[in-house]
Amino acid sequence: MATININGTLVNDQTAGVQFNDPDGDDVAISVDAGGDISGSLDAAFLAFLNGLTLSDAQKAFADSAEAASQSDLIQVTAGANEVVDSLIFAPLTNANSGLDTVGGQDILLTTSADGKSVLATAGVGGPIVAAFYIIPADADNLSATVQMVTFEAIAHPSGLDPDDRVDFSDILKVRALSHTDTPIGDDINVDDDGPDVNTNGAGPDLTVDESFLGGAGATTTGNFLANFPNSFGTDGAGALTFALGIPADATDSGFVDTASQEHIFLYKELDGSITGRVGDGGLADANGAIAFTVSVNTTTAVVTLTQSLAMVHNVPGNGTVPPGSYDEAISLAATLVTLTAHSEDADGDDDFATLDIGDNLFFKDDGPSISANGTPPTLTVDETNFGTDDGPTSFAGIFTPHSSGADGAASPVEITYALAASGASGLTDTLTGLSVGLSVDANGVVLGTITGGIEVFRISIDADGLVTFNQSRAVIHANAADPNDTRTLASASLIQLTATITDGDGDTAVATKDIGTSFVFTDDGPTITKAFDGVPGGALGDHETLSNVLTNPNQSASGDFGFDIGNDKFATYDATHSDFASISLSGNVTGLVPNTPTAFATSSVTLVAGSETATSATFNWAATYDANPDLAGVQPGTIAGTLSFNKTADTYTITLSDTADGFTKDLLHTSELLSKEPIGNTGHPNVVVEKLFDASATPEQTDKDFFVQFTGNSNPSGSPFGFNGTGDGSPIAGDTFFNAGQQVTSNFEDWVSATQSTNGVAGDTIQKGEALTLRFFELSPGIATDDGHTAPTQTANDMAIEFDGIGNSEDLMLVLNLVNLGSDGAFGGSGTAADTFTTKAMYVQNQDIYKASTPGGVPSPYTNEFSLDNNDGLVIVERNDYNAAGENWVLQGVQIMQSGNGLTGPDTVPGGAFVETPTAIDLQKGVGANGGSTTIALQNWDATDNDVLKITDIAFTATQTVTPDAHLAFDVVIHDADGDVTGTNQILVDVI
Repeated sequence: MATININGTLVNDQTAGVQFNDPDGDDVAISVDAGGDISGSLDAAFLAFLNGLTLSDAQKAFADSAEAASQSDLIQVTAGANEVVDSLIFAPLTNANSGLDTVGGQDILLTTSADGKSVLATAGVGGPIVAAFYIIPADADNLSATVQMVTFEAIAHPSGLDPDDRVDFSDILKVRALSHTDTPIGDDINVDDDGPDVNTNGAGPDLTVDESFLGGAGATTTGNFLANFPNSFGTDGAGALTFALGIPADATDSGFVDTASQEHIFLYKELDGSITGRVGDGGLADANGAIAFTVSVNTTTAVVTLTQSLAMVHNVPGNGTVPPGSYDEAISLAATLVTLTAHSEDADGDDDFATLDIGDNLFFKDDGPSISANGTPPTLTVDETNFGTDDGPTSFAGIFTPHSSGADGAASPVEITYALAASGASGLTDTLTGLSVGLSVDANGVVLGTITGGIEVFRISIDADGLVTFNQSRAVIHANAADPNDTRTLASASLIQLTATITDGDGDTAVATKDIGTSFVFTDDGPTITKAFDGVPGGALGDHETLSNVLTNPNQSASGDFGFDIGNDKFATYDATHSDFASISLSGNVTGLVPNTPTAFATSSVTLVAGSETATSATFNWAATYDANPDLAGVQPGTIAGTLSFNKTADTYTITLSDTADGFTKDLLHTSELLSKEPIGNTGHPNVVVEKLFDASATPEQTDKDFFVQFTGNSNPSGSPFGFNGTGDGSPIAGDTFFNAGQQVTSNFEDWVSATQSTNGVAGDTIQKGEALTLRFFELSPGIATDDGHTAPTQTANDMAIEFDGIGNSEDLMLVLNLVNLGSDGAFGGSGTAADTFTTKAMYVQNQDIYKASTPGGVPSPYTNEFSLDNNDGLVIVERNDYNAAGENWVLQGVQIMQSGNGLTGPDTVPGGAFVETPTAIDLQKGVGANGGSTTIALQNWDATDNDVLKITDIAFTATQTVTPDAHLAFDVVIHDADGDVTGTNQILVDVI
């Protein structure tokens, strides 16, 4: 081993300039040229290394000042015997702490270059370079070396008082000599010969032939045994790998028996190397016997081929070794009866052998009968309309095709037998009981569909020849209620299975099964109408039934024809959810409430009388509601009711009336059609006129009342301005010209009125500026002796229509409606909830809200027959929904008419400031009926004073009369059976008159 000696020291004196007093003479001068390169008396490789470093100008200047150090032969190496020193380098360091610091206090770390020729000292990891060291071997034998160094930064010295204090890099910085020694060993290395190696691995593939395919592809098969002989030829290289079959000896008994001759089969190895199984003769081996099977091998690929030529005896069913009915069992030779041997020979003639027993890899399958169920089953259909009618017998044998007994031939005397199997729920439901139909097979092999208690619903049987018969004895529920002839089958084909068993001559069997559950079809039965509706039996078919709209004791009733047959899907019992009637609905209308317009039923109902329905009869209560007074806003309910009964045996119905139809009509009472008036004429300019518009004694209804209208007038000549008080008669409240609800227009001047069949005016036939016409309604005439504003009205009207003559495009008017709410009793007087309440409402009628001849559609219904307008006529219509807001129930008991506001207004919005009117007048909307209301529209200011002149030719008021309308009933009857089959809709039409 080489040893390293250090001769002397390497000193770099950091005093500026070369220090010639250095005892070792280590200092070497260096300089930095203008280009920044370092030059001087250092090794060229070291200088190249230094100039390759990244140094600042300050570092280079320091080095130039401190100069460098070089010590030749500082390192000497002594090599051992036969030892060669390959290299002399610094030992590897990476950021090793030298134990020294810079004057700035940073640790000086040492790192050796990859080639070991240099070491850099840095101030911390990756910091500025403090010093560089370089080793230069003296020659190629690496037995000595020079070390040189340069410093670039001052190094801290511990003795601050000694300017020549010295520090060293301790033993951290090391050098390394790498060497080797050569020793001869060739005569100790020898080479031996190699040889092949072949073995067996695993059992090998199974080869199976099937004697069902003798002479065909299925009688021959192959298997590759190469993988079962892992082989290596060794380093001498490949020679050959070959294979051969073997047997214990020729004439060895295989253990097999030839089916045809019943002779044993013996093994022979033929000249070509194959193994044959030959049929013996007389119980002895025969080398020339018929070949039953052959085994051969490809000598290079190890592919073994097995071929069967003759059938051989297999185990038979029921012998305990295979399941009964099995015909596909396989037999094999004993393992050692046939062997396969591999021979491996390498390139220089060495060889090896391996043998595998393959007798039990050779399998021979039995032959047997076959049968398939590829045919389509026939369909058998029964119709539950006619119980007791079978479908069949029909052959199902054709399902089982193809079939064959195979090489063994057919069994005798019967080749194929048939059997039905079924169990579980059929998916069918018995109609009468609602019970699920279950499946079972009786002792005779008959499939039965039964419900609880063993009650039979259907049966399916098959005979020895495969003939099937299907019979139904009870109805089952069908799904499609819209089709009384729809069909259904069992829930699944697999619910009934037909199995055919075929047997061959040696007892082998095969079976095939077909799902036939859906081959049996149940056709529905449904209800039928046997007698169509006829309200007048013997007359024209479909004549309406007629009832008198009066109550009698007993109630009015009438009968007619209507009958049906429910069929075999009957209900077992009848109740609210089990009825022959799928539905009975009632529609219709009443007539006589609105001229030429039927009033449709608002609601109707037909309900089965609980417990009334049996197999022979059923009774229903029926009722309908309608608007008994269509002329009023909202619905005034009216009712009609009775019973409808059916005699299912006699095929008849009977309808009975228990609540008659009644109602009310809107009758327009016209001033132009007045019955009488006081005074008769205008002589003397009367201040009060009373007109009779309706005489209750002329109608049979006891609730009707007479209708009188009282006319009075006011004007406002100088000194008698219009104002307001609570009655519309006498002096106004001083200074009150602002309208508030409950007030009416009045003045100190009562003027005469003109009230005839064609005129309605104040101080003449018209209403002009400064005039107001007041109307009040009474049941009894108030007379004309006084202007009876203090006598409260006693009659009401719902609606009002005013007809004008001479209406242009600018006329408008103001109305003050005198209103009463008659309380809960609907009559004048009363207390508590029946007490009457009163108010007034102002209404502004603009020109655009006046019907004219030019209005699209003209006069609206139901006023069409009441008014006829010419080119300059106008019509104002005020209905209850024009002055009743939601929840209100006011009716008219009077009205005041002015051609403008005549200086009257709503209240001041901000009293004490500039006058701003509060809107208080309803803005009448042109429209009638439910869509013609005005109370949802913003209120308006009163009409400003103008010079319009109104000529009123007719004023009409609605009066409600009690009437007895006709009712027209249409019963829509739908019959259904227990599984939901329905008839069409059948109408029973009844007129109640």
